[in-house]
Amino acid sequence: MTLGELFDEYVQRHAQKSCKTWNVIVQSFERDFQPWKTRKLSRSQQRM
Repeated sequence: MTLGELFDEYVQRHAQKSCKTWNVIVQSFERDFQPWKTRKLSRSQQRM
């Protein structure tokens, strides 16, 4: 699963139903995380 796929799932399952400004969230994601959309989640690491 990629970051973009996870975000799409989040929008469909949660944001569209509970956030009136979900379209602003989508626009922000597209603007800020476009290069990372195709990155696999298994490649991401949590930094402390």
